[in-house]
Amino acid sequence: MQSNIQPDYSGKRAITARSKRQIIVLAVLLAAVIVAGVAAIVRRAPAQAPGSDTVVATCADRQITNRAFAYYFWTEYFYILNNASNVPEGLSNLSSQRYDETRTWQDYVMEQASDTLSQTLALVARAQQEGFSLPQSRQQELDALPETLAENAAQYGFTDEAGNADVDGYLAESFGAGATQATFLQYMTDAYLAAAYSDALFYSAAFSEAEVEAYYDSFAADYESDGVEKTDTYLASVYDLCLTVTGSEEAAYAAAEQEAARLLQSWDGSAEGFAALENDAALQAAFARYPDLHAGQLDAALDAWIFDAARAPGDTAVLRAADGVHLLYFVGGSDHPQWYERALSDLRYENYISALREMVEGSGFTFDSNQLALYQPGNFTIENQGAKP
Repeated sequence: MQSNIQPDYSGKRAITARSKRQIIVLAVLLAAVIVAGVAAIVRRAPAQAPGSDTVVATCADRQITNRAFAYYFWTEYFYILNNASNVPEGLSNLSSQRYDETRTWQDYVMEQASDTLSQTLALVARAQQEGFSLPQSRQQELDALPETLAENAAQYGFTDEAGNADVDGYLAESFGAGATQATFLQYMTDAYLAAAYSDALFYSAAFSEAEVEAYYDSFAADYESDGVEKTDTYLASVYDLCLTVTGSEEAAYAAAEQEAARLLQSWDGSAEGFAALENDAALQAAFARYPDLHAGQLDAALDAWIFDAARAPGDTAVLRAADGVHLLYFVGGSDHPQWYERALSDLRYENYISALREMVEGSGFTFDSNQLALYQPGNFTIENQGAKP
């Protein structure tokens, strides 16, 4: 039975409904994580995949086969598995384990995946209509993906008799039989373009200060219950590298300060260079990014420096706190108080959701679950619906 499945955006203030935009924006990262984690999957998918080329969805002028839909389905599955609080331990047989009274986990994942698919393809179609191009850095990442896939496939033992990387076999372990390099690259191309256009759409909306304040006032009770009151509290963006000190010995603090000074001396002076400290395996666990920091979240000594009126982007400091020595980089401060920035973000999101709804509804998206034919990666189980292999 064919049905028009449209995402449900209704009824809630934007502050509580950002998850689907985040899924689209994070699709690139999520897919990369799944592929990188293929070593944990021990069972090979079958070489043949009947039904993989059956069309299961349409959107604008695109036809999506089971082979392509599998990327959305399993990406969504792993996202839910790692982030949902109500996922039972041992979730493996999706078609028999209940999500709620009327749906199995397979039903729920399929609904979420078709939702993400409809939004992604609608964004891609609009981006192409407008001649929107990927930022250069994103395009470079996408261009490098075939080489990365080949390197990862060889690293995890997916090679042919001649020793060449078997990328298709490698992808089949992450997304089930039917996965191929060509279709995965198309999926990633769509994900990159949708994510970039989604960001552009989100930030393109402009609102007056009066409109933002009126929006906050309309939901004042909700904001206040979330701890966002209409005060002059400003936000700050900070990179923080904490060199942990055990105990309170002066010698330990002095040694940590010397290490912080050494790191500063080797730093190239740029924000990107400071952020790159996170890539050092020895420092990764100690590095934190605080994009929306408000007073009172950190140690008093750190707060005093961060929220000093004289603070400017690019400032650095080495400060002692109860947990150790902190090497700080001040990325910047908000132009408006916390309440204003929060309301502006929510107002932008509602504008974004309205535009996205219009795109999806105008794309003619359809999804036919009777044609579903997916294959499990690793030890996961999913039963076919309709088109039986």
